[in-house]
Amino acid sequence: MVASSMKHKSRVRGSGQKGRRTKRSGFSTKTFFAGIAVGILGTLGVSLLSTLNLGDTTRSSGTSATPDPDSSSTRYEFWKTLPSNDVAVNTNPYEKGTNRTADTKEYLVQAGSFRRQDEADALRAELILAGMPATTSEVRLVGEDRWFRVLVGPYKSPRETRQAMTELRTKKISALLLERPPGGG
Repeated sequence: MVASSMKHKSRVRGSGQKGRRTKRSGFSTKTFFAGIAVGILGTLGVSLLSTLNLGDTTRSSGTSATPDPDSSSTRYEFWKTLPSNDVAVNTNPYEKGTNRTADTKEYLVQAGSFRRQDEADALRAELILAGMPATTSEVRLVGEDRWFRVLVGPYKSPRETRQAMTELRTKKISALLLERPPGGG
């Protein structure tokens, strides 16, 4: 009876001390190294298990290590078709006369498009003073809407056209590349 009353008193005392429990928290070197050891052993076990299984299947089947070409679901046929096909390679694409598309096109750069002709003429004059071949052209849209474009060019090669566009960008002019058949068509 004395022992049971002491247990009861200790329970009462323990229930009154709610904030006094000390929980061990923080870093423990024992658990850290135990976790590392378990990880290493697990990795070694999996790698050894996979090599043991592969060794058993190749020995038991008695076949060579090369897989059967019909066993895979993906089949590549370019090994057969590539040697029989000839591919024409242009070894020097920058030589004059080798690129047919450069001979069949002229390149223009549209430097601006304006509703008023005097604004277009002002930009054209600025570009001519900078040494660029600039012209204006009138474009009629549906109805009575007219726009005046400022065109730079024509250029025979894309390289010359890119150089002109770079020069326009230095003047803070957004340019638009246009292509047309030779002769202004």
